[in-house]
Amino acid sequence: MKINSQFLLKLLYFLGAFGIIILLLNFLFFPWYVSSEVRTVPKVEGLNIIKAKQILSDAGLTPIVSDTMPQPRKEAGLVLNQRPKSGEQVKDGRRVHLVISGGAQRVLVPELIGKTINEAKVALEKVNLELGSIEIVEIKEDKDKILSQQYPTGSLQKEGTKVGISVSKGELPGTIEVPVLAGKLLSEAEVILSQINLKVGKINFQPSFQLAPNTIIDQYPPAGTKLNPGDQVELFVTKESQLRDETGEGF
Repeated sequence: MKINSQFLLKLLYFLGAFGIIILLLNFLFFPWYVSSEVRTVPKVEGLNIIKAKQILSDAGLTPIVSDTMPQPRKEAGLVLNQRPKSGEQVKDGRRVHLVISGGAQRVLVPELIGKTINEAKVALEKVNLELGSIEIVEIKEDKDKILSQQYPTGSLQKEGTKVGISVSKGELPGTIEVPVLAGKLLSEAEVILSQINLKVGKINFQPSFQLAPNTIIDQYPPAGTKLNPGDQVELFVTKESQLRDETGEGF
């Protein structure tokens, strides 16, 4: 009998509490929910979070930042997405969940010095950076290799940042102007080039019926080109041409 009495007492407590909850729902919550004013959700996507919150609050809604996503090409704090969507009808005070941009993430700049341009592009793309301006430096060492980079290796930069570099051209700027050699004899050209610290390079002999043998008819590089001391000038020179009869023998 004692056990049954305790059970009945607990059952009465439970039924009483349940009844109170029903009464509260029926007389307080449900009337409030049914009578709540309906709101139209405004569009806040693309707006700064501060302005978006103000607009939603003014519309009788509750803005909630539910997530932040990195966006290299969008300003930090812009609203990327909203839920419920704009135009939906909701109850007064309804929460509107917002996803905002965290802006560009910062990444470590890789080592570019000593690499080629193509190697640098690959290294930068791996960390979402871009190759920027390329400065050509006229020095003989490390031809086509990167000599310096805009941002130090290991420094933090925003994704999408362009990194400028300087690259070796592999040669010094010329200081000696190549003279006009066409029409001169080979021996004269050798003396002229020697006097200005240049050298005769490859000699290409070509037959000629009009000019005397060993006459220069062309040159490379052309006259006016700037070369460095010790550089060579290729010459095209006439050689003696023999006329042949129909039997193939010279006169």
